[in-house]
Amino acid sequence: MTYIASVVQHIAQGARVDHAQAAIRTVHGKHASRWLAAQAGISPRTARRWLSSAAPTGRTRAILDAAATAGGATGLAAQRLRTAETIDVGTVAVSYDGDDEGNRRVGEITVEGDVANYLITTARDLEAHNLEGAADAFSNAIMSGYDPGLEDTLQVEAVEFVDVSP
Repeated sequence: MTYIASVVQHIAQGARVDHAQAAIRTVHGKHASRWLAAQAGISPRTARRWLSSAAPTGRTRAILDAAATAGGATGLAAQRLRTAETIDVGTVAVSYDGDDEGNRRVGEITVEGDVANYLITTARDLEAHNLEGAADAFSNAIMSGYDPGLEDTLQVEAVEFVDVSP
């Protein structure tokens, strides 16, 4: 489970403005623009514009920073996982019933079917600050993408790197 914190940090670093906007909305709901206005010291109308699909490109960093304040890296990572089309994890260390089972070269996984469902569960657990549940769901996504059904047998213990697209 300890690997999930570094995975979250890496995934969050690649967040785009739309991920940040969604993360702010997830945390603050219908009060998102009011919260953003207070946080950034801007008018509510400007905050609504920052949260729209036509957000000013010059304010991208401010919106990303606000999202990091609102939900932290877990919120940004959750939004990236929700919109992922592929995920590349390179080599992973795995275990079976707590016993080391070596490494597996997983590579790039297309996000569809069970993999997509596991990543949605990962995102929900991240938003609920349930890192253990997120680690289990992320492990299941990786193992299911590597070889469907293997998620019931092997547990990911460490990840070489993570790349999420888009």
